[in-house]
Amino acid sequence: MKTKTQLAAEARAAGQKLFTATCRHHGPGSPHYVSTTVCQQCAAEQTKRYNSTPKGKAATARNSAKRSSRAGERYVYLLKCKAAGIAYIGATTMALSKRRSEHFCDLRHGTHSNPELLAAYQAHGPKSFTLEVLAQFPGQPVEKLRQYEQCYMDAGEILGLRLVNVRRAKAA
Repeated sequence: MKTKTQLAAEARAAGQKLFTATCRHHGPGSPHYVSTTVCQQCAAEQTKRYNSTPKGKAATARNSAKRSSRAGERYVYLLKCKAAGIAYIGATTMALSKRRSEHFCDLRHGTHSNPELLAAYQAHGPKSFTLEVLAQFPGQPVEKLRQYEQCYMDAGEILGLRLVNVRRAKAA
């Protein structure tokens, strides 16, 4: 019989995030996380217990304060592949590092919605891509952000950028 560590290693090698094993609290067939070998249900229960303690409540309050301080973030950005000579202009209300991670995760897994960016990534790899902030519009409504994004797309075309945006920016 294989140990949880062995099962986790096999699942990790197969690219899975979960594996099935027997939990001493929840019985056989319980999903376990590859990263920690902890039962999913046990982890949820542990988090719930922690969040009910004074220390957990303080941590939750700190995280909420961080999220609300970022609530006004608004960016228009340029994702560019120098090797292919293409560019993508986007707008986001989330942290730029998170948006960048989403793009690169989708590109890495071959699930990005933009076929030209995906082809460039597969041909040239991640090192040929850069992401830079074109403008920041803190506190602006999303509708305004989409208008700014469209202005930057129009300006990019005028300046000769080979934009590969699939669709034009539209008001949310």
